[in-house]
Amino acid sequence: MTDFGDIAGKLLTLEIDTIVSDGIAAERMPTDGQALIRIAQLYKDFLGRAIGEVRDAGSTVAGLPGFRGEDGGTTAFDDWDVATGGLRTFGTLRRAAQACQTARAAVPRPNGMRGEHEPILARVAGSCGDIQAILRRMGLKEVTIDEPSVEWAEESGTAWPAFDRDTILALRRIWETGVDVIVMQTMVRLDGGVTTRVLDGWDGPEAAPVHDLHYRGVDIALARWGFLVQTAKDLAGFFFPGGSDRGGGGTPALPPAPAVAR
Repeated sequence: MTDFGDIAGKLLTLEIDTIVSDGIAAERMPTDGQALIRIAQLYKDFLGRAIGEVRDAGSTVAGLPGFRGEDGGTTAFDDWDVATGGLRTFGTLRRAAQACQTARAAVPRPNGMRGEHEPILARVAGSCGDIQAILRRMGLKEVTIDEPSVEWAEESGTAWPAFDRDTILALRRIWETGVDVIVMQTMVRLDGGVTTRVLDGWDGPEAAPVHDLHYRGVDIALARWGFLVQTAKDLAGFFFPGGSDRGGGGTPALPPAPAVAR
């Protein structure tokens, strides 16, 4: 039977991000290993630029890891041409992001480095850890995920690895945010709590069009969220008639989604 507690738990918080991007590819995320490979390549490219900023500021990145391939050989990070999306790949990227964070924190200001890269480095490190956890959970610790293996599965009419719905949703968020700058973020809780964060430099009158765009997105998301909450309530009432709406047992009643004042 459907786990309504799990459904309700996923409706407790809504997050809306507004991103400023250097370019928009408008490309749909693959639902197989290609997504992991592409994310890894994106992260490697960004880390190369972030590391370059440290070096341009006259410093070095200590502890930068190399990538150990299937043959046991190790390729220096700078020379690494990412072609896989497995556990070792994201472990290497995670350690490189952490090493870059440490190195950047030690460089005296002002140093010409882009301040908005700091939260992106934290995002890369965290997302790499999340992907590693997904691969471990799927039993893919020692499996090489590369284009030949993914294409072979496609020719056989299957997606490999076979991600479940929750994994695809988690990967889609990682894919969508990428290494772009999140300039505004609104978190809405079902109990009515609302938190909006604005990146420094994006809080002045010249950023008003971006604020307007963000809150339009909030309105659309809240309308959709309210529909999902009501659907969950209706399903709970159908499968558990006489539940907590009358004080008995059963599925807890969900309050309506809150409105965001601005």
